[in-house]
Amino acid sequence: MVGTITKLCQNTRKFDIDRGDNPREYVYAEDSPELAQFFTDVRTYCMEKIKKDPELFYPQDVEKLQRQEWMIRRFMTHHKGDKLDLEDPKKTADVVIKMMMWKKKMKLREMEPTAYPMEFFQIGIYGQAIMKSGEFLIHCNAGVYKKESILTPHIKELVLCMMERVDDELDGRRVVIFADMSGVPLRHADIGIIYFLTLVALNYYRRIVKRCIIYEAPWYMSPFISLILAISPRYKALLTKVDRHNLFDVLDPEDIPESLGGKLRTTFPPPEGCPSGREYAKRRGIPEKDLSKCLKLYGFKVGDADDSRENEKIENNKLDEKMTNLTIEDSIYQ
Repeated sequence: MVGTITKLCQNTRKFDIDRGDNPREYVYAEDSPELAQFFTDVRTYCMEKIKKDPELFYPQDVEKLQRQEWMIRRFMTHHKGDKLDLEDPKKTADVVIKMMMWKKKMKLREMEPTAYPMEFFQIGIYGQAIMKSGEFLIHCNAGVYKKESILTPHIKELVLCMMERVDDELDGRRVVIFADMSGVPLRHADIGIIYFLTLVALNYYRRIVKRCIIYEAPWYMSPFISLILAISPRYKALLTKVDRHNLFDVLDPEDIPESLGGKLRTTFPPPEGCPSGREYAKRRGIPEKDLSKCLKLYGFKVGDADDSRENEKIENNKLDEKMTNLTIEDSIYQ
């Protein structure tokens, strides 16, 4: 998986690192001494805390902090609305530290896509591609998602795993989300996972989204979208709603997924080495009958596993309860 996104981006136009959702946010010149000093001060405060408890941080994140402005910049504007807050670098440093500690607590760099069943990838919920403009696009086919409590914590884990790798490999470049909501039945409209993804993005992967294109959102999804905008009103400027009548008027055919009649091939094949559903159930302590019931919703049968594999039941590494039930009060900005 490592390097997959980087390879996908090869031979494309160089990405422009988007400096913010609103040009008013950046009132200081990029090469201003005030801004340079701010970055220096934030790094200094962060390193003081890191040196006290180095085991609470990933070395890779510490290295990124030292070389990358984006890791600091993405959290800078929360404190004073549309203007940079350069008066108190400790505020930004505290937020960056909490984000880094959360990543270590969640063991995000220890999660591997190859640990999840191949069926998760074959379902077709997730795809990725490079747009004509050179932007990185994530295609979310919400219509195939099934609201199922047994698998939801595991799907959340995989989503966190993929978000971390996209964010890490793009190294400050932002993504375009194409959310295909056509065909989402009311019984599978899952406000819980939408709330979870929104708060994770706002709290720990701030500004990872450059634009979000929502296709054919049914009427009963409107409250969910309104919830996202209520949590972060600035997202309203990032959302573009399209339907089958204006899709080709709003977007270039080369930026429209093939599944909708466009020319953009969005794929994400199962990484080599993924376990079968049965193998995964054994590793995670999930009753096979429960996993089989869930996968049948997606049209799969639990695959045959090599019975010679050691049948060990590894403790179910569910998401931290606080993270699974993340609320506004858990924000790292509090």
